[in-house]
Formats: sequence, structure tokens, C-alpha cells
Amino acid sequence: LLITDEKDLSGLPESIVEMAAQSAKAKEKAGWLFNLQYPSYVPFLKYADNRELREQIFRASSSRANHGNENDNKDIIRRIVELRFAKARLLGFRTHAEYKLQERMAETPERVIDFLHELHQKSKPFAEKEFAEVQEYAAKAGLAGPVQRWDWAYYSEKLKEEKYNFTDEEVKPYLQLEKVIDGVFGLAQKLYGLRLQENKNIEVYHPEVSAYEVYNE
Repeated sequence: LLITDEKDLSGLPESIVEMAAQSAKAKEKAGWLFNLQYPSYVPFLKYADNRELREQIFRASSSRANHGNENDNKDIIRRIVELRFAKARLLGFRTHAEYKLQERMAETPERVIDFLHELHQKSKPFAEKEFAEVQEYAAKAGLAGPVQRWDWAYYSEKLKEEKYNFTDEEVKPYLQLEKVIDGVFGLAQKLYGLRLQENKNIEVYHPEVSAYEVYNE
């Protein structure tokens, strides 16, 4: 999604706009480029004021690889399912799910289904209450008609900001890559006695990849 009119960036945080500008520059295009990868797509749905563009990018994401062209993967998915089923039957199982679950905590497909039904029954009333609250907020904010799938993240974020005076953007300074790595490695050392040390002599397949050696106590 290439945006060339700056007014269509309304609502988007500065960091997301900057990232889109860099993406456009990398593709030698003028403007701001958004794609269907998580760091670009999710913030656009959450913050962009332009509802038509939110719908456009949502529909593009939900129909990926499903257009009957050379990038369509329905036949590949169908073949994977067929092969998984055949493999399970060869090994004496009724289904692929039964085969996969034999060594998992759930053990059987029936237990998984029962758990999901129980989860659905207990969570649905809370979900309905939350949806009604977001719908009411959206209507007060000027939305005509029901909240659509491309509206949900946008109005949920606005409501959260109004109720709690908080946005996800405020958390970002604490989630810098270096801080996250230090936190995860520190946890590994505290819980398991493992120390991770970067080794720049190890050959990597991309400049942004780092290689580590792992030591125990």
C-alpha cells in the first residue's frame, strides 16, 4: 500500500511513518509504503484514521495467496493435508491430529475439542461485553453502523487510551532489541545457569544476524 498524500497518514505514530518512508525509499518509490508484514500491517490497522485504507489493507491481508494466480497456495495446502493424512494412516492413526497429539499433554483430539468448547463457553460473555463497549465507543466517536473487522483494533486502541491514558507506543522504549536480548539472556542465566556470549568470529548468513556461544556454570 503506497501512500503519497500525507493526510492519509493521520493517526499513525511517527515511528511507523518513518518506517514506511524507509520502506518506500528502499523500493525507490516516493511516499510511504506499507506491507502485510506484522510491524507494518498491525500498527496501520490500530492507528490509521483513514477507514477506507484500513479496510483495503485488511482485505489484502485476509486474502493473501488466494487469488487464483501463480502465488495462490490452496493446492499446496490441500496436498500437505493429504500427505499428512496418508502418513498418519500408514502409522496406524485415524487422523494427523491423533498422530501429532500422542506425545502431547492433551493426548487426543477429543480432549482438545472439549477444552476449546469449554474455553468458548466461559470467554464468550466477556467477549460480547467487550465488543458492546467498543461498539458504543465507536458510535459516540462518529462511526455509522457496526464495527467491522478493520475497525476493531482502531477503536479498541482509542478506547484503551481514553480509559487508561496509555498507548502501546509508550512501551516501545522499553522493548529495544538490546534490552530484550539482555532480558531474555539474563532470564536464561537466572533460571538455567546458562550464559550466552556473542562470538563475532562465527560466520553468519546475513549482516544483521548475531551468533552466540552458550556456556553453563
